[in-house]
Amino acid sequence: MDYLLWLATWRCNLSCIHCYTSRFKGCEEMPKQRVFSMIEEMADAGIEHLAITGGEPLVRQDIFEIIEHAHRVGVNTSLTTNATLLTRKAINTLKRFDVYVYVGVDGGTKEVHERIRGAGAWERLNKSLKALRAAGISFSTIFTITSENYHDVGNYVAFAAERGAVETLMIPVVPAGRADRKLVPTPKQLLEAVRIAEERCREGGYWTTVMCSPALKSVELSRVFVGSCRFSRSLDVDPSGNVLLCDTLDLVMTNLREKSVGEAAEEYLNHPLVIRLDRGELPKECESCQFASFCRGGCRARSLLMRGSLDVADPLCPMRLEVLSE
Repeated sequence: MDYLLWLATWRCNLSCIHCYTSRFKGCEEMPKQRVFSMIEEMADAGIEHLAITGGEPLVRQDIFEIIEHAHRVGVNTSLTTNATLLTRKAINTLKRFDVYVYVGVDGGTKEVHERIRGAGAWERLNKSLKALRAAGISFSTIFTITSENYHDVGNYVAFAAERGAVETLMIPVVPAGRADRKLVPTPKQLLEAVRIAEERCREGGYWTTVMCSPALKSVELSRVFVGSCRFSRSLDVDPSGNVLLCDTLDLVMTNLREKSVGEAAEEYLNHPLVIRLDRGELPKECESCQFASFCRGGCRARSLLMRGSLDVADPLCPMRLEVLSE
């Protein structure tokens, strides 16, 4: 396993319209001592990175104790946050334990960002980004591409570069939790967003990465890197300790309430569904595609949630819908 992705909590101080963890509302979260032992088991299993996300991890009162414990046992950490709860003390702690920070930014303007994240989020975001930069903490920004903000990608890239982000990341929304299908961009809108990002990055000598959409490998890009979860291994752990096939899907492979991290990793890798997706046949729509060896059918979570099956092509694939030629 390359890393463990931990949804530390479903709780949050914002109510973003695309939140996929809202579906865990009310679940019992793993207690601090189990999280401590989980981190120790990670170290024993040779898993060196803990990616902490949520919800908003900073609403957990024990989050910095957890980060300190990870540091103590040699597990490095990253933190994904909306940045609105970052106090001076919090920033000093992140600096002390060398935590890499990912900040959710859903627009390059106040109007667009707050349309997604709510009134008041923009001012607090800017204040925190300024503080992170002043403290010398490396951070990247994450933009969830939706039908509401795809047009603002150029402003977003420029905003992140001006604020000192190492790079920008973009993820097309997956319709889970609070995010409904109306928020999912069309393939044309997604393609427009990526091409805008490419143009802005070329102009500024900058880089961006788009995740959860490997079908975009079919687009000619030089400043936008297309990533894929197919080339890394993670355990995606929900707030209550279930290990999921994907953090956007409620398909439980095993759990960390009864199993150690090592046991859960072995059970996950040997789960019939994981093996089938890793080694099984491509969706029929993808069999003749020249990008199939990289893409492998695209985001299967989006396929399941929008097309009802894990065995069909990503509905946002530009090749399947032939929008590249338009």
